[in-house]
Amino acid sequence: MAIVMMEGFDHSSKEAKGWSLDGDTLATGRVNGKCLRFTGTSADAKYCRGFLPTALTEFTLGFAFKSDRGVGSGYGSVIQLKTVSAGKYDTPAGYIYITNAGAVGVGASGGGGGAGAPVVTTSSWVYIEVHVKVAGSSGTVSIRVNGGPYLATVPCNFGSSALQMIELWNDTHDSGAYAYYDDIYATDITGTLNGFLGDCHVETILPDGVGASSMFIPLSGANWTNVDEKPPDDDTSYVSSTTVNDIDTYSMANLTLAGGVVLGVKTNLYAKKDDAGFRQLAAVYRQGGSNFVGTALTLSASYAMQSEIRELNPATGVPWTLAEINANEFGAKLIA
Repeated sequence: MAIVMMEGFDHSSKEAKGWSLDGDTLATGRVNGKCLRFTGTSADAKYCRGFLPTALTEFTLGFAFKSDRGVGSGYGSVIQLKTVSAGKYDTPAGYIYITNAGAVGVGASGGGGGAGAPVVTTSSWVYIEVHVKVAGSSGTVSIRVNGGPYLATVPCNFGSSALQMIELWNDTHDSGAYAYYDDIYATDITGTLNGFLGDCHVETILPDGVGASSMFIPLSGANWTNVDEKPPDDDTSYVSSTTVNDIDTYSMANLTLAGGVVLGVKTNLYAKKDDAGFRQLAAVYRQGGSNFVGTALTLSASYAMQSEIRELNPATGVPWTLAEINANEFGAKLIA
């Protein structure tokens, strides 16, 4: 796999998806849906913390950013990169910042990095991508902005420990300033989709009708009406099964974008077990009358978001098309 993170904040419960909460809210997204927004305060910086699936020594991170703080007033850090156990006030291994003039830069605890020419303007979205290589004094970083070259590879000493924590920051210390984040991705260096992916958009679609298989038992009504909430509503509505190999699938709302290249699909199953036994669930992709089952995911006694990313359509073995996603049913299978 190359894509290891996709986040558009469209259907958050952020906490269920592994993002921490520190004064943040949701607002209208960059293209559609929602984005993450949090205010600065005069007393303290605000942040939202997420994690890569594993600690990495080389990766690319892309994200959309805007702020309503005027250029010239200073933004400070907009993202901090840390090891998995670091605290809020621990020195980051690296950080992405925006200068008073609106230039995007990267710095590191061990020195190095740099910034390009001014590109950030007040209340306008900018898409920033950074490629990070952690290798002590041999570490490097490069930056792209809005899909194009911005800062060529320069030395940057992030230390020698693999990084996993991604902290989104509003570091303005200005109670009247909001920072906005959307359309986040991260890649490692494996597979074919690695390095810079360009200006990306992450869109969430939800069930909108009954699918070909309705084996799970709905709490009430049709199966799909119990799993179309955003954010998830825990035990207020759900489908359930105790029969291994049961499958529930749903027709899905169409994507709103009419064009573009699909880089990957991320399924999110918000689920728990309610007995003492061992339970596993897997995502189901239904296309052309056939079901394709994803990786078995082990459930706990508390609700948690179980996710997987597929860059290739399992029915064809090649990248997804918009038409295939719009025609696809998605759902779940009880594995154990």
